[in-house]
Amino acid sequence: GSWIEKPMMDLITGQLKKDIPTLVFCDDGNKPMEVKTIAPYLKVGDYIMAHDWGTEIEEADVKHLIGQFQYCEMPTFNGLQSKIVCLERKSV
Repeated sequence: GSWIEKPMMDLITGQLKKDIPTLVFCDDGNKPMEVKTIAPYLKVGDYIMAHDWGTEIEEADVKHLIGQFQYCEMPTFNGLQSKIVCLERKSV
């Protein structure tokens, strides 16, 4: 089944509630939907990342998060075929 179906979302959100820092890396077929779905569950200090920045996911897809999230500084990887976006939750 899909990761967004209830049993899997229950598992994911249960993990996100734990009192440990979390990093979620979005790499399914619809990265904007993944970020939009998962971001509300993240705690302050958690991160969400996605690759294919500028092609499959763009600034317009995450602009609604800015304010609660901020962009992370990402290193440049030589030879990497896609760019990665990283957002850190700063407030609820």
